[in-house]
Amino acid sequence: IAEEIEAGEIWDKLALAQRLELVIACGWVTNAGRLSNLGQTIALKTWENLSPAAKRIITRQCRSRFNEEVEK
Repeated sequence: IAEEIEAGEIWDKLALAQRLELVIACGWVTNAGRLSNLGQTIALKTWENLSPAAKRIITRQCRSRFNEEVEK
């Protein structure tokens, strides 16, 4: 079930390259489609150090991306 996904656990286990991919999918990009400075900052933080707003956005993306894998 999507609500059971612990996005923080997923986030903290991801490699930097995977976090960057997720951050881009969340929309932290420039008009040119490149990773924004904010996106880079977010990707480098642990879950505990992310803002509540960033956590909400990442949680939503994790649920859509990882729900199928988590249910298996």
